Amino acid sequence: MANITITENDIKRRKNTRLKSTLWFVALWCVGVGGAMLLALPFKLLIQAAALGETLQKSWHWGSCELSWDAVE
Repeated sequence: MANITITENDIKRRKNTRLKSTLWFVALWCVGVGGAMLLALPFKLLIQAAALGETLQKSWHWGSCELSWDAVE
């Protein structure tokens, strides 16, 4: 039968290892979320630009050269 001995050094080493593992997990998770946000940013800007263009197109009278806030006839 094997002799299993747990010393104080083993306990401290396990706590340090667990803390390091947890910190690495949190750090990598934050990097992943930040990367996803950076990838989504151009698409968000394109959608906002398209919505702004549609709004401006609806409020522009093409027959005249001035902006009008009335509905297009």
